[in-house]
Amino acid sequence: MNNIFIKKLNMTSFGKFQNKSLILKENFNLIYGDNESGKSTISDFVEGIFYGFDEGDKKIRFSSKKEKYKPIGSFKYSGSMILYFNGDDYRIDRNFDDGSYKIYNLAKNIGIPSKKSNLNYPGEYFLGLNYSLYKNILSNYQAQKINKDSKKVIIDFLKNPSKDLVFSKLKAISNIEKNLEKIGSPRAYTKPYAKNIKLLEEKTKEAQKIKEIKKSYNLDIIKLKNQRKKIHELKTNIESLKESRDNYRKYKANSNYIEEKSRKDSLKIIEKKLEKYKSFEDINDFYFDKVDKLLEEKASFYQNKAEKTYFFPIIFSIFF
Repeated sequence: MNNIFIKKLNMTSFGKFQNKSLILKENFNLIYGDNESGKSTISDFVEGIFYGFDEGDKKIRFSSKKEKYKPIGSFKYSGSMILYFNGDDYRIDRNFDDGSYKIYNLAKNIGIPSKKSNLNYPGEYFLGLNYSLYKNILSNYQAQKINKDSKKVIIDFLKNPSKDLVFSKLKAISNIEKNLEKIGSPRAYTKPYAKNIKLLEEKTKEAQKIKEIKKSYNLDIIKLKNQRKKIHELKTNIESLKESRDNYRKYKANSNYIEEKSRKDSLKIIEKKLEKYKSFEDINDFYFDKVDKLLEEKASFYQNKAEKTYFFPIIFSIFF
């Protein structure tokens, strides 16, 4: 066949893919994944770019596959492919709604004349195969159905292969056996198959560790959030207590000021009253002892004198 390989797929809007690009290598590409992950979608996208969805007809008609990949919620239903072909890069643009397409030689920056009535033309131009041969030779399906016409085309093709494609069953078996020998078996530990099995097991263990770390990380995040919540609550409580403390201190200060002022005012009143008795400041116990002694002496003096002149004061009082 011609020297050709796909370099890039641009799924603008196709099935589950939106603005999705896929870069491919020249020699070998492996696309794998779980069920419903999009493997068949990519395969059908390549088919749609090359041949459209008219099931090999030369005109547009209803196609279940076309309806299957029509995107929901997008007015676009298109994509493009960049491929290497005989020394130059080409791009095929396809509108899956009406099947229309355009082909560009990117190296020379020119468009390739096409047959608009033939929706299969890009596949026939680049691959040199009609749709029936492409579907039953190059494309592999999980539930492949071959009608009588397709069987006849395949048989005729195998009986009389083109100069670009020589089919040999024995050579194909030999090539498969050589490839199997290179790949090896699970017990051939130095061969790629066993090495990749071991590598896969190691990666599986690493993936499990990563899952456990991720689980632990998520639990730590939850704990951290709870701790932050508690810290916030404690901060709020502390601020409330500080506010209560400051209010109490303020109240206490005001209360102490009022009490102190009241005491000072009372003291002033007392001091003012005490001013009347300022002349008695020097009176002490010694003074009163002295006074008591003088009074006793005076009392003794008057008593003695009274005894001597008992009657005279009365007489004197009578006369005067």
